[in-house]
Amino acid sequence: MPALTNKTYFNYGGQGPLPNDSLAAINAAWAAIQELGPFSGDVWPFVARTTGDLRLRLARWFGVNPERVAFTENVTNGCLLPLWGLPWLAGDQLLISDAEHPGVVAGIRELARREGLELAVLPVSHLRADRRRRPAAPGPSPPAVAAGRCRPVPRCDPGSRGRRRRRHLRLHRP
Repeated sequence: MPALTNKTYFNYGGQGPLPNDSLAAINAAWAAIQELGPFSGDVWPFVARTTGDLRLRLARWFGVNPERVAFTENVTNGCLLPLWGLPWLAGDQLLISDAEHPGVVAGIRELARREGLELAVLPVSHLRADRRRRPAAPGPSPPAVAAGRCRPVPRCDPGSRGRRRRRHLRLHRP
């Protein structure tokens, strides 16, 4: 994909281009499922083997244990499910950006309502024109940050993944 040759792209969803290799792998898996029989007993070992192999490859690529890799049906659920599982306390602050998908925002608003969280929004949409400016946080350090958008950034090449990919969400209270 020429537009993304010097970038690491994480935002396919329904809004971006799907790399040819990914499309070919999806088509090959569907063809194998059709050959095995979509509802046969033979298909589930194939699915388990395929997802297991993918989990191992992604774990190696991100430098984490395979148990840390989870598959969800979409990015929105991938952002929301971990947040719903954290041990929130009423009054905790959750920081999101103003560039989140509406589905992520709706889920986070419901989480904030149910758990009594303070929701803070970090303005980042305007940074597309000037990436040198860094936004100021809207208050004290929040215990968690939800980052559902990973825009293509030229500096984010595969060689720089090591530092960024080993960071994990940690809930902390100052």
